[in-house]
Amino acid sequence: MLKTTKGYSDRYVPFQDRIKDQLEKYLKLRGVVNCNYLFITLENEQLAKRQRITKYGKQ
Repeated sequence: MLKTTKGYSDRYVPFQDRIKDQLEKYLKLRGVVNCNYLFITLENEQLAKRQRITKYGKQ
């Protein structure tokens, strides 16, 4: 997995197989959306950098 940093260089972000499985489940549950972002709002828009993901998990 790559992440673009402030200096526009790419870095690998390692994660365990369990996280991969959970992300795949989330993507199935989320369904197909017209957005390139992994985490989105209930309105299918980009999640703001300062928004907390847990806020949406509780609704």
